[in-house]
Parts: sequence; C-alpha cells; structure tokens
Amino acid sequence: MRKIISKNLKADLLGLFFIFVLSMDCFAQNAVVPEGIETIMNDPTFLQEIMKQTVSNYENNMIQVMWIPYELWQATFGASITEDQLRSIEPFTIISIMSMKINVIEPSFETYDELFRKVHLKDIRGNVYEPYSEYQIPRIATTLKDYMKMNMSSIAGEMGQYMHYFFFPSRALDGTAFADAKRKGEFTVVKDGLEINWKLPLKIFMPTKVCVKCGETSKGYEFCPYCGEDFTPVKCLKCGASINRNNEYKFCPYCGSRSFK
Repeated sequence: MRKIISKNLKADLLGLFFIFVLSMDCFAQNAVVPEGIETIMNDPTFLQEIMKQTVSNYENNMIQVMWIPYELWQATFGASITEDQLRSIEPFTIISIMSMKINVIEPSFETYDELFRKVHLKDIRGNVYEPYSEYQIPRIATTLKDYMKMNMSSIAGEMGQYMHYFFFPSRALDGTAFADAKRKGEFTVVKDGLEINWKLPLKIFMPTKVCVKCGETSKGYEFCPYCGEDFTPVKCLKCGASINRNNEYKFCPYCGSRSFK
C-alpha cells in the first residue's frame, strides 16, 4: 500500500516553527532586548531564511531543520542573562531538527540518538563536522538549549519533544567563520544524504540597494530582481578599491585612477 503524507501533518509541522518563535517571544517579554535586535523577531524574511522544511516522499519522511544563529538567541534572552552566558552560544552552529516518519497508521519521530548518528555539517570547502556530544558543550549553553526544549515541549506537546538540538562548530578548520549571519559564508546540514543549505549573510543584515535603472529596492542580490541591472561592484585596477558601478564615477574616488574592471 502506498503511504500518503497527510496535509494536516504538513500544516502541523509548519505550524511548529511559528510555535517555536512564539515560545521565544514569550520569554523575550521579560527580557531587556539590545537596541536594534528586536527588529529580527518581527522580520518575516529572517524567520523564513533560518528555517528549512522539506518532504521526502521516497523515504516518507518530513524534516524540519532550523538554524538558530547567535542573533536569535540574543533577541530571545536579551539582557536577562549575563554577557558571558550569552557568549557561550557564540562558538557554535546550533541546529534544531525534527524528523517525522510518515506511517500508514500514525507518524513516528526520530529520536535524538537516531538523528545524532545520521546528521553532520559541511562547510563550503567540503570539510565535514560531526555534532558535539553533550560533555563537549559548556554547561550554560546546554542549559539555554534545555530551557528552549522544555518551553517547546510545554507548548507543542509531543512534536515539541522531538525537536532536537545539535551543536556544531561555527568556524572552519583554518579558523574562518562559515556560520556568521552577518558575514559571507555557506554551510550545509546533511541527513541521510539530504542536503539543506544556507548561504550567508542573511538578507536582514545586508544593505538595502536602490536600482538606478528601475528605482526598486532589494536586499541580498547581485542583480536587480525587477529589471536585471548589475549590482556587483567594479574594481579599481590601480588601488583595488571596490566601487559601486551605479555611481557612474569616471575616476576612482580613492586614488584618482581611470582604470576599472
């Protein structure tokens, strides 16, 4: 008999993400949130970028994967914890995964131990990182994670219980950051051969660009999504400075050269 994925289950899984955001927001009601960070929680683009949901009909699995960047922890806990406590999260790429196996009768969820053996992270150079075990993670970081998991379980019930958190490095073997929401980078979460990719920086942290050709504004693109105008900067061949091509400069404002590429 062919297994069918219920539309209601899809809706429930998608809804769990919004429950997660709600649980974080509930905590944040009592937190003093740093100036400028509060806009993150109200930006739908940010929330869409950090959460990935996919359905594997072949394996009859529905998987929700969410990257929880440092900025989201900061927006959640704000000044309700010390700076040192918050900093304990910074060295890690924290990934939340819920994997639901769709059975004929009822769904079943993969446990933490099952996922731990199947999940790894890959940087842009192909280096592979296994999740840290509990004893490798600072106690304060696991405490913050446990609070989040407890809150999810109290709000979402069984689905919240099977939303598991995994800690990976945030820097490559050479020390280069690959999971910084504000810097250029890329990483991929791999589970059972399924690859879920993030390209950075996140759009919320990119400058807004105004297209000189059509006047539309956008974030995070190298070409205008409305008319195709090229946003990539030109480079001065003499001093190497990057210059916005839309400024229509005839001379480099940094060295006076007329040589651009």
